[in-house]
Amino acid sequence: MAVGMRSSENSENQTVSRLDRDGRIADNIVAALELSVPDDVGSIDVRVNDGEVTLSGAVSSLLAFRIAQKFAESTPGVIAVNNDLEIH
Repeated sequence: MAVGMRSSENSENQTVSRLDRDGRIADNIVAALELSVPDDVGSIDVRVNDGEVTLSGAVSSLLAFRIAQKFAESTPGVIAVNNDLEIH
């Protein structure tokens, strides 16, 4: 029974670690965007799930679109980026 408890605890710890890691990745991307595209950052939604980033929302230019993509791709821990941003 103690082994089962440990397995459950390990699973919970892994989930918390994954959520913490994903949260840090999202925070790092948002921080970079705040410096590089401050006028658009409020319109960009950054979601991370197991290292996969999804960018959604709207930006004002193709340059902002490309900057958001580049920062997401270059953030440590990111394994894939889905850029669903719209240019308005």
